[in-house]
Amino acid sequence: MAHKPTLMDDPMDITELIQQAKAGDAAATEKLFEALRPRMRYFARGILGESLAARIDTSDLVQESLAQVLNGLTTFRGITENEWIGWVRKIMTTEACRLRRHHYAAKRSSLRERHGGTARCADDAEKQPLKRASQAEQKARVAMAIEHLPAAMQEIIRRRVFLKESFSDIAQQLGKTPAAVRVGWTRAIKRVAAELDVASEASSIL
Repeated sequence: MAHKPTLMDDPMDITELIQQAKAGDAAATEKLFEALRPRMRYFARGILGESLAARIDTSDLVQESLAQVLNGLTTFRGITENEWIGWVRKIMTTEACRLRRHHYAAKRSSLRERHGGTARCADDAEKQPLKRASQAEQKARVAMAIEHLPAAMQEIIRRRVFLKESFSDIAQQLGKTPAAVRVGWTRAIKRVAAELDVASEASSIL
């Protein structure tokens, strides 16, 4: 069973590092990012999913996201580890959308060149990739909606969807009953669907 990497043994350490990094301390920034990379690699696999992870290198997502985190570090307004991780995950989700668009745009360009600009051939060849691109965008929207859920609901979805754990396993890990986990799962799906205002979109992806 996969386990989520932790940032620091002491939550106070991460809070102090964040403040030092925001103040421009290069050593603190490097230490903060060194602790963050394993967690980001873990998130990257879940955000991309198996199909896209085979096409987009997870290390690309991590590196591009780290650059965005560094550029926007002074705009981070939280102080806790959970706030920090939530902020980083939002950046990664946004960056994943950009990488998806770039990936499929490159494929379209390659197909146009290969077919000598014949629109009909390119259109026929693109039907399936464009469908997958649409699905990827839907997944990104759902991921953003999940970020707005309470931490407990996020954890249930993460374990159920990304780690493929049973309700019984999730209950054991979280110290809850399977029935309570099922209720939390149902409520989480409903809240995501309500935020998207398209119930079928959430249920078909989660």
